[in-house]
Amino acid sequence: MKTEILPVYKKGNVNYTVAQRGYGTAFSDWTMITTAEKFADLEAGPPLQRLLGREEAAKVNAKAAPFRTLVEVMARATVPDLSFSSQ
Repeated sequence: MKTEILPVYKKGNVNYTVAQRGYGTAFSDWTMITTAEKFADLEAGPPLQRLLGREEAAKVNAKAAPFRTLVEVMARATVPDLSFSSQ
């Protein structure tokens, strides 16, 4: 992941977070979260596919398949009037 996926995400300015899971999970469990600025960005497809093309993204995904599992896809929207602000 460090050598295949993260450099592509950095070059493509993809917003991402990688975190080790918390208490009650396996020590080797990690979570990777990517974000989109607007819902229309989701229609462009997954970040790797969008940046590398379908065939090259399939190669990278095939390398990661033995140790990666897609668990959940979630869409959230921020409503400024109902959200806390750091300002």
